[in-house]
Amino acid sequence: MMQKRFVFFISIFCLALSTSVSFASENDSLYQRFSRVKEVKVYIAPPSNPTNVAIDPSLFQKKMEENLKNRKSVHFAVVSEQEAQIKVESQLLGYHFSEVDPVDMLGGVGMAALDAAKQDHFAAMEVDMKILEAGKIIWNDRVRASVTDEKMTEAESKEKVLDKAANMFLRQAFGRK
Repeated sequence: MMQKRFVFFISIFCLALSTSVSFASENDSLYQRFSRVKEVKVYIAPPSNPTNVAIDPSLFQKKMEENLKNRKSVHFAVVSEQEAQIKVESQLLGYHFSEVDPVDMLGGVGMAALDAAKQDHFAAMEVDMKILEAGKIIWNDRVRASVTDEKMTEAESKEKVLDKAANMFLRQAFGRK
């Protein structure tokens, strides 16, 4: 009787594990899906900016297009919306620049003190990203990027953090996981 219950629970566990593994979530990497495709035709929609983030949305769109064209493991061609196989939508959520880098190395008192002693300029941004195929969302996640630099101005920080956000998007959406 005890052995039958054990076998029953093991079989239920294996069934639950197999069904949960077989369904990909919307923020899993799409690398396996597109890495064998000769060229993925992609359209980058103009980013929305509902909170009036102090970054030009067209600059983010340009950075996205540049980074997609330069991607080596999955080959992209930036095309019009009508020609596209997939569409990338983005919503700028926030941007922050500070001349004082926040203390974020909390690996111990020594590391926190070392981080606090450095006087770097800091920029960070958040973007909600979606990839659609035939109108259906196939990937959806929030991308966060930050950069620090000793002499970075606010104008330079926008360029750097946009590039980093575009790279983070590519890693999260199309990285080898």
